[in-house]
Amino acid sequence: MRVFPASLLVLALGRAAVGADPATAVYNHACAWCHGKDGRGDGPAAFSINKYLSPRPRDFTRGLFKLRSTPSGQVPTDDDLLRTLERGIPGYMPSFRGLTAGERRLAVTAVKGFFPGFATAHATPIAVPPPPPADAAAVARGREAYAAAGCAACHGERGRGDGPSAPALRDSDGLPTGPLQGRCGAGRPLPDPHERARRHTHAVLRLGVR
Repeated sequence: MRVFPASLLVLALGRAAVGADPATAVYNHACAWCHGKDGRGDGPAAFSINKYLSPRPRDFTRGLFKLRSTPSGQVPTDDDLLRTLERGIPGYMPSFRGLTAGERRLAVTAVKGFFPGFATAHATPIAVPPPPPADAAAVARGREAYAAAGCAACHGERGRGDGPSAPALRDSDGLPTGPLQGRCGAGRPLPDPHERARRHTHAVLRLGVR
């Protein structure tokens, strides 16, 4: 197998950006390293990112997006894509707040261009009511819902991600993937409790983890 120096990869992607439209130019500069020039999650850096574990760089051409506020079967909103771009995914994807606001919007335009479904979609976020008071009654209802839904099978009785089914979990590509831990400070930290509830409600309960 031939190994190409990193300098050649930089040169190749740099040339691809020359003469490209603004959205493609930003994508090639910031995103193509992992997600690939065609958005298939096969960029030059992707081979070293969790090759045998999930998550891998997202294949945008499939139209499957985990972090979104829309119902199952719908594409994410522009704001959903911007949130992921700006916040990143701790431990997996860096934040791209270093791009200007205009560049981030252009990157979103480029990502949407890889999946034809965006052209006719009317992405509408699910309305999420304010969270209930965290009193003893709410905790008791939450425990009942947790047990009734069988959450402990993967996430464990104490939310540590150590349920009996956890070792066998696979993503849509057949790669091993572990359940998020539900305890404070674990998983993907989000500063706003309402935002955290919204993300978990839509991305996990309605979509699942694919």
